Amino acid sequence: MNLDSSHSDKVWFAYLADGHAGPFTEQEIIKQFYRQEIQPTTLIWKSSLPDWTPLENLSEFTPWVHGGLEFIEPDQAAPQSTVPSSVVVPEHIKKKMAFIQLSGIEENLRKDIKRTEGRALLKILTIAVLILFVLTLAVYEWLRPRPNTTGLTNSEANQLSRVIETSLSANGPTADTLLARTQIGEPFFYVATNLNKEPLSVYIEGLADTLVGAFHFSVQSTVVFENGLAQTTVLRRTNGQELAPGKYRVLVVCSSCTTRFRVLSDKTYFISSQNQQQYERSLAEFHRTVESQAGTEAAEIKQIFSTLDSQIHSTTTQFQQLLGNGSKKNHQSWREFHRQWSQLEGQIATTFQDWSDEKSIERYFYFDMYKNLKSLVEKALALHGMQNVYLTSGVTNATTETKIAVDAATLETKVQALRVRVDSLETLRASARVSSNKSGR
Repeated sequence: MNLDSSHSDKVWFAYLADGHAGPFTEQEIIKQFYRQEIQPTTLIWKSSLPDWTPLENLSEFTPWVHGGLEFIEPDQAAPQSTVPSSVVVPEHIKKKMAFIQLSGIEENLRKDIKRTEGRALLKILTIAVLILFVLTLAVYEWLRPRPNTTGLTNSEANQLSRVIETSLSANGPTADTLLARTQIGEPFFYVATNLNKEPLSVYIEGLADTLVGAFHFSVQSTVVFENGLAQTTVLRRTNGQELAPGKYRVLVVCSSCTTRFRVLSDKTYFISSQNQQQYERSLAEFHRTVESQAGTEAAEIKQIFSTLDSQIHSTTTQFQQLLGNGSKKNHQSWREFHRQWSQLEGQIATTFQDWSDEKSIERYFYFDMYKNLKSLVEKALALHGMQNVYLTSGVTNATTETKIAVDAATLETKVQALRVRVDSLETLRASARVSSNKSGR
């Protein structure tokens, strides 16, 4: 092999990733090995070798590859990376180098294909996981226990489900109500909450000025929840008739909760089988009827109150006079007075048969006035009974006299309070007239 003198030491060639390189000196090969540019398995060749040989198999480099001999870099220029024209490379070596170069390209292609296939497989797996996640959610939604919400739309049912699933620790107790639209003549409400097995009170009250055919409506019930859902009983009037058309306020109250969360829900619903125009006509007509009835009731209440006021004053005065005379026996005047009182008591008892709360709340416009008047009559009868027993017993007792005096004073206070309300009945009638006029517009 003929070598140029200036390249007499550059006899080594190395097959690197981007093809063969060289020639290099022995020191340059060692230097590249320490820089990890050449590996122990890198193929090396020079003209005296029959074929390309791994660096680790060449005795010239064994002390550095296997022996750990330290390399001291000499102070010289970097080797040229081109093959001098004077170096004659045998033909079979050229073919070998070309084959190795093609093999390297093929290997790189294989690696690229594998990387591409890996990325494609990763994308497929990612898409498969997302599809599986979506399907899992769909199956859960389908299999998730749902409350029986007949009479509600899917949107309304989901609204209640969201309330049930609300985090109690993060948001505190909550509740919601929805009107079931199964049959408008038999309405009831669904109640949902995130409280676990906590009974709640539901108050339903008709707004008086909006009701057609009824003056009042109020009902309270305790509902027990199953999986966060409960429903009220079917709402009807006390006489068994269908609920009066109008607006109803529905409150859900938690008696065991703190003040902040005591009222969990407060909503108003309009319940009517009529359309809005029909309802407004019916309401205006009913208000005109109410105005007339309110006048009749006001006159009756004033008459009863006047009679009762007179009787209470008479029994208190008569009792005090007899005590002042120091006699409690055989007072003909008291016996006659008591006989008249007993006749009045019989008349009142007959009247009270129609004054039960169940009947009065449906029948009377001034239901609260009738209720207060009835309570006052009962206390007046009780007071007169105590006075009669004391005067006819023949026994003097200071404690009993004190109790009678206290009860008489308490009763007089209640009479004064009710007198103010009775005197205001004309104002209440005017309110009914205004309400009627507004509905008629």
